[in-house]
Order: sequence, then structure tokens, then C-alpha cells
Amino acid sequence: MVSRAELTWSANQYVVFEGERTRPVRDLLAALPPIEARSVIDLGCGPGNSTEVLAQRYPDAQVAGIDSSPDMIAAARRRLPRVDFAVSDVQHVRGWNSPGPFDVILANAVLQWVPHHETLLPQLIGKLAPRGGLAVQMPDNLDGHAHRLMRETAQRGPWAAKLADAAAARTPLAGMDWYYELLRPLCAKVDLWRTVYFHALSGGAAAIVEWFKGSGLRPFIEPLSDAERSAYLEHYAAAIADAYPALADGTVLLPFPRVFMVAIR
Repeated sequence: MVSRAELTWSANQYVVFEGERTRPVRDLLAALPPIEARSVIDLGCGPGNSTEVLAQRYPDAQVAGIDSSPDMIAAARRRLPRVDFAVSDVQHVRGWNSPGPFDVILANAVLQWVPHHETLLPQLIGKLAPRGGLAVQMPDNLDGHAHRLMRETAQRGPWAAKLADAAAARTPLAGMDWYYELLRPLCAKVDLWRTVYFHALSGGAAAIVEWFKGSGLRPFIEPLSDAERSAYLEHYAAAIADAYPALADGTVLLPFPRVFMVAIR
């Protein structure tokens, strides 16, 4: 199985669509109640775009960020040199660079790569200060055309054996009832919701491929040789063009469902 920590994450590729990727974290943090935050941390901080929003929301707090990718952490340090960033795995809670407790823990578009939510989420709640908030956002798009076509392209090519476990890199999300019942006994308040964003991307199918090259496609293209990767992406782009026809102006709409959780200890 290819885990998130084993993938090579490119900060440059990720920020191609920075505006669209940052909008959900703004919506997520806006749902937190007023908190006098002294210490906050961004889990899976990426190139620092989400950390920047977190720091703006809590300008008087000590801000930290962790990510499993050295490339992402290097980009985040260039962006926010005063923030305490470190290369660390989200699920290894005891190894974080900042011990906590935290007034706010942000996990934006990262926990879908981390298994065992049944133990991880209670651990995160345990790292909160009293009345602190855990803010989580996860893509909920494994059943969408884009991800289905990733799996089908992997199964139908000469690379099928190499990619047999690629789909397992993502953690399938449980239902909202499951998350609520897990979190509610540990928290004073739990707020859950699901939003579908429709990202208008110029460039047709190629834009959708570029979007997912920075995220969901990583487990499928990382194990391949350069020639195999090019062939895989060619087949995938053709399938995407059929599934997401461009509009008259060349724009394509990418539906992107996301699950949000705000839990107050």
C-alpha cells in the first residue's frame, strides 16, 4: 500500500489551484466559535496556505504546522518564516514538534490520507485545551467520476500489477452518524456538514488532470516509470474529457464534495 507519508508531494503542483484549495479552509475556520487562542496547529499544512489563514484568524496565537512532505514544509517556511513548521506524521501524535495542548487544531484536506479515524480523532480531541476546537475538512469524492476513472485506468493498463494497491492510499470516509457518535461523548459540541463546490476550471479536461496531479493522482502515478506515467495520464485525460465535457467557453465544472467537522471540547 502507498501511504500519504510515502508519496512525493510537490508544493508547486499543489498551489496551481491555490485559490480553490484554500476556500474550504476559510469556510471551515469561519464556523469555529470565538476562541481566545494562545496555541494553534495546522496538521498536514502543505505549502502553508491553510496555515496563513489560521494565523490570520488568530493573530495573537503561537502557530505551528506539520506535514509529512519535506518539499511542502520547505515551501511553508518560505511563505511564513515566523511559524514553527516541522516534518512530522499526523498520526504520530506524540512526535509532533509542539506538545500542546492547543486551543485550535486544524486538519484541512489531510485526514483522508490517515487511517484509523476511530483512534486518531479521539487522540486529537485529547490534545485540545478545555473549550478548544478541532476543525476538520476532508474531500468526500471517492465515488466521483474523477476517482472512479483513476481506478479504472489503473486496472486496464499494463501497469495494473504496480497499481493494485494504489486506491488503498486514501481512507474511505465513514458516515456522518459514525463521526458524530465517535466525537459527541468527548465534546461539548459537534457540528458536521457536507458541501459540494463546483470549481470552474479553464482548460477543459487537462485542467482536471492538473488538479488531481497535486492530490488524488499521486498514489497512481508515483509507482510508475516516466513512460508509464505519461501513458497512464494520456489514457486518464481521454476518459476525463468524456466524463467532464467542456462548456462553450472552454471551462469545465469540477464538482468537489467535502465533509466538514467542528468539535469543541
